[in-house]
Amino acid sequence: MLYQRLPPALYSLLVAYTVAISGMCIAYDVVVMNAVLLMPDFLLMANTTKQETLAFLSSVLLIGAAIGTLPSAWLADKLGRRAPISIGALLYVVGTGVQLGADKRAITLAGRAISGVGVGFMALCCSLYTAEMSTSSNRGMLTSLQQFFQVKEVLIAAFVVYTSTKDNFGEEKQWKMPVGVSMGPAVILMVMIWLMPESPRWLMMRGREAEAIHALAKFHSRGDVKDTYVCAQAADIKAACLSSRAQGDALRSIFRSKAGRKRFAIGSLIAASGQVTGQSLVQYYQPAIYRALNFSLKRTLLFQCAHAGVGLVGTCFAIALMDRLGRRFLAVISMGLCAIGLAGAMVTIERWPIESLKGDRDTGHYAHLGFTWLFYFAFNAGIGPVTYTYATEIFNTPARSLGSGFILLTSWFANFMITQGASKGFEKLSWKYFLIFLVLAALNGLFLLLGMPETRGRTLEEMDEYWGEEDMQRMIVLGRRTGRVGRMEREMELRSGLVRRLQVESLGLELKGNSQA
Repeated sequence: MLYQRLPPALYSLLVAYTVAISGMCIAYDVVVMNAVLLMPDFLLMANTTKQETLAFLSSVLLIGAAIGTLPSAWLADKLGRRAPISIGALLYVVGTGVQLGADKRAITLAGRAISGVGVGFMALCCSLYTAEMSTSSNRGMLTSLQQFFQVKEVLIAAFVVYTSTKDNFGEEKQWKMPVGVSMGPAVILMVMIWLMPESPRWLMMRGREAEAIHALAKFHSRGDVKDTYVCAQAADIKAACLSSRAQGDALRSIFRSKAGRKRFAIGSLIAASGQVTGQSLVQYYQPAIYRALNFSLKRTLLFQCAHAGVGLVGTCFAIALMDRLGRRFLAVISMGLCAIGLAGAMVTIERWPIESLKGDRDTGHYAHLGFTWLFYFAFNAGIGPVTYTYATEIFNTPARSLGSGFILLTSWFANFMITQGASKGFEKLSWKYFLIFLVLAALNGLFLLLGMPETRGRTLEEMDEYWGEEDMQRMIVLGRRTGRVGRMEREMELRSGLVRRLQVESLGLELKGNSQA
């Protein structure tokens, strides 16, 4: 078996890398669709050139994602983490097939809505699965891979669209080929997820302790169920599951306790903050902005490739640094750089208005592109991947899927509202539209600095205890007594057999193997 031949860290990385394929479906669709909206044959089929209608064609995917989020959370608790991932991939394939066969705008809308439901399933459950199979020292890195795949697929999608446009301009194949390619990653994920172990934390929550220990052993000890780390972690997870059951069902755990409500509020604010900084405007309307600058369609798509490459570099920074520097540090620095990018974009648009462009573009128009690229780098180096990581690590196991689902639902709705209003807002307000997002980015950065508790290095099992501490109940947590833990601290405790002794003993649990606890 593969898990027996590979070092545990490498096996876990391969599993997380495979699960992160879901990010390819999400991002690829967004980039392709916003390029497709500029293609003559698609506009002929859709029988419209209205910006509001075309914006809805793009953003209906987000409505589907929002619709799919909470049902996928329910299924994730009932069937396990793998089943909803596979179902989501299947729905995405079906929805894409409907789009390919569409000869009317209404059929395209239906297909995109179905694909969106699949996106909602995959976005939540893939993040859950990855967080629950990770160690406390690499959880940020592995969950960030989903953002990495999203940005990588933006780059791939841009090249696919460019190639399709170059060879098939004005033909049906120009838009159908890039749309059809998106089925590939979903089919791979739909099959591959069943070759991986189920989430050990879900198995323990369902009372399937022996299977949970075997799953932990596959991820962390090449199948050795007597390994000290595996035994200590199993006891810790079991103790946390038994303790969290005393808090009642998931809804009660999230909304009827002060700590639960604060987790939900902060997680939702972080998820929304990533959208209200203008990420949707920069991401979804890049092709339209380039065309407004009188670049040709081919040049527009080449710039889109460069834009995606900048985001990919940013995501690599997040993967490398999230578990070293912490979630809050990356999020705050990210917001600061986003604000600088938005300020630069605003100034250049005000100084060199797009509507006054005649003939050759001025240096200021290229400067505007540079500032939007700085923004995209900053978003992907911090707040983008932090949103996925934070949402899936702050709740206990019984409440994790539902709590994370509510947080991601906030993100989908914020994304949809901004996407729908972006075309009109930019048209009517021009550079002033950037000012709105600049102010929001600055306010969000301040909120993250003062009110975001750091979760780096902590186990999922200690989150109830951590968020329940007195200092965590305050509005401002910066500088409070409850500080950071080292990236490897908790993992090394478990590897030496040291696990929450008082809780384990009080529940009558026993550590097996070479425990030193």
